Parts: sequence; C-alpha cells; structure tokens
Amino acid sequence: MRPLVDDLTARIRGVLGDKLAGLYLWGSYAVGDFDPRISDLDLAAALVADVDEREYAALDAMHDGFARDYPAWAGRIEVRYASVATLNAPADEGEILSISPGESFNRRRSDDRWLIDWYVLRERGITLHGRPPAELLAPIPRERFIASVRANVESSGDWNDYLQTLKRQAYVILAMCRAMYATQHGDQLSKPGAGRWAQRELPEWADLIERAIAWRDAPEDADGAATAAETRRFVDQARRRIFG
Repeated sequence: MRPLVDDLTARIRGVLGDKLAGLYLWGSYAVGDFDPRISDLDLAAALVADVDEREYAALDAMHDGFARDYPAWAGRIEVRYASVATLNAPADEGEILSISPGESFNRRRSDDRWLIDWYVLRERGITLHGRPPAELLAPIPRERFIASVRANVESSGDWNDYLQTLKRQAYVILAMCRAMYATQHGDQLSKPGAGRWAQRELPEWADLIERAIAWRDAPEDADGAATAAETRRFVDQARRRIFG
C-alpha cells in the first residue's frame, strides 16, 4: 500500500502546493480491518483556503490519471478536500470537494452530518503531510458526534434501495452495527469490527451479521431477495436501539 499512498500524496501536493495544510489517511485504514482486496482507501485533505477553478480542474484531472495508472483502485479511492474553517464548522455549509466510489469528482456543501467523518479524522487520522489533525481541528464533543450519527441514520430513510443485492445488504447491516456502537460508546469502529461487537451484543442476529461480513466479498450482482426481509427486520431493531 505504501507506494500507492505515497504516489497519491505526491500528486495531491503537486496540485495544491502550500494550500495543503494537512493530508490524512482515515477510514478503515486508521480504525482497523483494512482489506486491500475490497476496502476503499479514505483520505482527507485540510486546506488553507478553498480551491480556485484552476486547482479544481487540476485535481479532477489528477484523479482521472491516478485511476488510469492504478486500475485495481479505480472507484475505490475516496478523498475529501475542505478548508480548515469548513472542517471546524461543518454546519456553516462551506465547500467540500469529493471523489468517492460511484461518484466522479464533485463539489458539495458541508453540514453537521460530516461531524462523524471529522471526528474520526481528528481522533484516528494518520498524517501523510503537514501537522497532525488534532493540531488543526477543534475537538468535537462526544454528544455532538453521537447526534451526527443519529442524523445520518435518520437521513438514510428505510434503506429499501439497498436491499436488492447481498453486497448492499452487507453495507446496510454493518453500517447499522457501527451506528449502534457509536451511539453507545461515542467512538467509531470499522464496519467488520462493529459487526463482531454486535454479534456479542445481539446474539440472536449473530448469524445474519456473520453472513453480512462474508457478503462484503460477494459479486456485485448477487441477488439479495431471499434475505431482504430478514435484513429489514434487523435494520428496524437497530434503529430502535440507536434512537432509544
């Protein structure tokens, strides 16, 4: 992994120069259970100021070139770019640039739901460039982190659109496990780690969670019709625990 990460770091620095205050690995690479076969690689770039149009175009082209040079990672690189001011005040609707699985490079506006990401970034982020994240980002109180977790679950609706395939069901089940853990402990685990925790907490669902961990490696089109109702029941119970 290190040569790939070093190359991506160098390309980002080459575009942003002194505007890049810090670059960090987070996500499963930072919290555990990173699997180079199937995991996404998550980075966050803290900026001195928002990018201009030239820099935006250069970052877009850079990510296209990186995907061509590393085809095994095309669609598996996630990078968020935001100013330190936006990272520290997500509710102010500052600009975030993002590339993530299933989405091309884009602009979006921040809101408080981003607190989950920035909490993990500040507490667990691995520094690739610049100052450590705890020196750039303000502390996020535990209760605000938990409120953000609940807001993200609430905004996701009933997950019906995610029940068609086994791979999507795996995402839903393990994401709900992670949200349950976060609301109870004020911290973030990887999705498989949260699944193993939930197996102990909810032994009646241990078999479904075990299957969900295995389904992360299922073919993209593996049909989930046979288990959709069971997954929906699990989601309903998980939501009651999250909001209870």
